[in-house]
Amino acid sequence: MHYAALFKNLIVWITIFAAPALWAATATEKLEKAITEVQKLTSEGRDFTQPEHRAMLKKQVENFFSPQHIARRALARGWGQLSPEQQTELISDFSELLILTYADQLNKGGDSKVKYLKELPLGETRREVHTEAVSDTGSLEILYRMTVVDGEWQVYDVIIEGVSLVSN
Repeated sequence: MHYAALFKNLIVWITIFAAPALWAATATEKLEKAITEVQKLTSEGRDFTQPEHRAMLKKQVENFFSPQHIARRALARGWGQLSPEQQTELISDFSELLILTYADQLNKGGDSKVKYLKELPLGETRREVHTEAVSDTGSLEILYRMTVVDGEWQVYDVIIEGVSLVSN
């Protein structure tokens, strides 16, 4: 009888606490879904210099980038020296930079296909997703460093051909 109760409690614990972690998307799956959504916007022929189209892009990009983590990592020790207002302003600036960079690249056109090559663990809650963007003009190696934020994988650094967004 004691074992039956213990087994029942174990099943309840697994269902409540462990199962959601098993169902959570991998970093690669999250990234692939997000990039696919951005590519859909591109395929619809939107002009991302227009505010309403850029707002749509912003919503998609903020779904998988973490401007907070990017800003903190970019400043490293200097982050703590900023006032909360300065930190908020910097996060906003990084977010806008991401949107403008994406908008610029998307407006240049050119269909590129993304190959998802591998996902490497960098720690318990961090991953590095290796991709290759292939277009008519060639290919580009892009690494996405991701971390878990509020239970979701989010990008905190992008490394294109060995150059880091955060380190630069």
